[in-house]
Amino acid sequence: MEFFDFENEQPEEITELISQYENAVRNNELLHLDQEALESIIDYYESMGNHEKAIEVVEKSLQQYPFSAILLLKRAELLFDLKHCKKALESLEKAQLFDPSEIEIHLLKAEILTFQSLYDEAIEVLENLIPNANSEDLAEIHLRLADVYEDNEQYSEVMGCLKRSLLAEPENEEALNRMNYCVEITEKFQESVDFHSKLVDRAPYSPMIWYNLASAYNGQNNYEKAIEALEYVIAIDELADFAYQDLAEIYFKQGNFSKALQILKDYHNIGQPDEELFFLEGQCHEAMENYKMARYCYRKALHIYPAFHEVFFKIGETYEKEDAWENALKAFTKAAELDPQEAEYHLGIAEASLCLGFYEETLTAAQDSLDIKLNNSRAYILMIKAHLDMGKIKLAWVALNRGKELCKDCSELMPAESALLFIEGKRKAALLTLENALEINADFAEILFYFLPELEIDPIIFNMVAERKSRP
Repeated sequence: MEFFDFENEQPEEITELISQYENAVRNNELLHLDQEALESIIDYYESMGNHEKAIEVVEKSLQQYPFSAILLLKRAELLFDLKHCKKALESLEKAQLFDPSEIEIHLLKAEILTFQSLYDEAIEVLENLIPNANSEDLAEIHLRLADVYEDNEQYSEVMGCLKRSLLAEPENEEALNRMNYCVEITEKFQESVDFHSKLVDRAPYSPMIWYNLASAYNGQNNYEKAIEALEYVIAIDELADFAYQDLAEIYFKQGNFSKALQILKDYHNIGQPDEELFFLEGQCHEAMENYKMARYCYRKALHIYPAFHEVFFKIGETYEKEDAWENALKAFTKAAELDPQEAEYHLGIAEASLCLGFYEETLTAAQDSLDIKLNNSRAYILMIKAHLDMGKIKLAWVALNRGKELCKDCSELMPAESALLFIEGKRKAALLTLENALEINADFAEILFYFLPELEIDPIIFNMVAERKSRP
């Protein structure tokens, strides 16, 4: 049932009703009001969050209108809000006696049974409504069936219910929104493409149907089709703000950063960007190496949502790319303060600290990262480098061996081991270790050069890396 529309009701009228009712209760007097007025009083107390008072009014109203299915339904709603399920169901049974055709009685009963995890009973109640339901009610019934299956985490069945709801009412906004989420959960993208392609024929000017179709194509990485569908959304409704970000994100994935920025600029003209849009705008500028503008956009995002830790990390990355390590360290530290359980943020602190010569801080931050994510070879590489920069090769070996023991994939540590062997003058063993590393990934040479950049011009190593990279 819907709340009483207090915005349209004259304030003095509802105030007078409440005053009359409370005076009558205070003086222990009988107050005879029509049912509509009593419903207004009930809705008033409910809207104020005073469910006990609302129930009190319902009980007094039922003394005056004992056969009112609407009042019995209202009592059940209020009791269920207070989680008095047994009493709520008893009230619904009485309401059903007086008006068995009132669909809201059955819908609420199914909702209560779902809350009690009595899924089969809830499904039976709802399915019994289907044969006599009109298209509008049918859409609602299937939505409620979706609730039951979703509560039981049966998402394939949820999707089936939502499809049937949309077949009854193609532009049902709730069903379309939930369908999009359900497709993401089940990853049934092709099924969604097939369904929405047919549904759009029935409602070709529904932006939400086109949006769901775009999301399904996006889930298949079919970006061209997704772009086409999103452009339909905007053509139908240029104020459909939800489409702009998705469209910009697809262009971002494709590496078309200027086009993504143009889409975001278009959105600026029709809506109020949120922190996510400014974040995406910053990522585009960062990808185009316009780091100052990227930071401007990132800070715009922070003005809206100051606790957006990922933004601080991205700001740190822009400073890192400019070798502005002090500023990078400040940004990475702030990100880690806001989300101390993100290993990547501690790695950022470790790398910035290393570049600034803060070796103990490097080791602490790298260990903090490992405490969160043990299988993290990059943290061990930073530890090894810090120990080497301090001239402590034995501790560098300790860090290396610990990493080899604890990392599931320790192949990235092979070029680090090669570097240590070179430092110790064991060139033959170092070259053999490097050769094995390059067999896995030719780019591992960059890790060796991170430790020993002078080896980039070593002719044997140069030829070894070139030969590996020339392979198809």
